[in-house]
Amino acid sequence: MFQLVAGLAAASLFVQDGTESSEEQEVDPAAAVVEMSSTPVAAELDTRPISERGEEIEFRQRFRSWSLGDLSGRLSRRTTSSNILGLRRGQSSRVTLTVNNGAYEDNPLTITCSAREVSLGLEWIARLDRDELVYGCSFEQDGQETDAVFEMVLGGGLMGRGDRAGEYRSGDTVLRFQNREGSGGLMSSMMPDMSVYQGELEVGALDPGMMSYDVWVVREPGAVREHTTIVLAILATYTEPGN
Repeated sequence: MFQLVAGLAAASLFVQDGTESSEEQEVDPAAAVVEMSSTPVAAELDTRPISERGEEIEFRQRFRSWSLGDLSGRLSRRTTSSNILGLRRGQSSRVTLTVNNGAYEDNPLTITCSAREVSLGLEWIARLDRDELVYGCSFEQDGQETDAVFEMVLGGGLMGRGDRAGEYRSGDTVLRFQNREGSGGLMSSMMPDMSVYQGELEVGALDPGMMSYDVWVVREPGAVREHTTIVLAILATYTEPGN
């Protein structure tokens, strides 16, 4: 008899616990609507040109110095070539930029650029006829190379003003850049008009002329702006590597 009563009591407790659990799991429809309405929605991609929604920054270049927006430092160019029967052969160039202000004041960043073999996967650049040489840059701080890398494919063109496209990677940041269709006319500099993208969003642009450069970057301070400015500084100081 005692066992029967104990069993009925246990069954009663099990039913009560189950009822309370189901009641706790019930959701108020009104509360659910409020919660859904407060969930943030991703902003639509701003497709306006960076020249309309970004910030224009000034590029200055002197014999041994450069500045672009918040960044500045030293500049070194070295071009070598051999001369055979009056024709220049074996031309090469090496450009070194040092960033030594702001966050880099105590530990300058050295960027060394020259023609080199392809190391990045740049298969997305399908519109250019190219070989295994690119204009590439390595990055060094405190005597050690960083994980950053810059490579630009050089397409053919009249007087070196051909198509350009490439990629910059540093940590989780990946930026792609390419010239705009129809840019790089005879009255432009050796570098055609360039746009820099993070994914599908244009985050920087460079419009070089014969005497000056128009440069834009995103307004928001942070890593994207800094990395974009570095890419634009490399493009603005580009020196044709030749053969």
